Amino acid sequence: MKDISKIIGFHRKHQRVPTIQQVEAAYLQAKNGQMDGAVLLADWKRHCFYVRSDYEREVMTMIFTYCSELIN
Repeated sequence: MKDISKIIGFHRKHQRVPTIQQVEAAYLQAKNGQMDGAVLLADWKRHCFYVRSDYEREVMTMIFTYCSELIN
């Protein structure tokens, strides 16, 4: 995950928070060794800063949890 996060650009200040379904799908891809899922998780972790609701807070918590799990 650390190597993958290095290839993500830093030009965006923020982006939309994904849905729970998108996060779960990306996690399953990453867990199965597909780089696309890992890149999405790392991208969301780095760029989704403006959380406006409890739902978005829950989604971002999932992203941080999944990223930590994939690293360990």
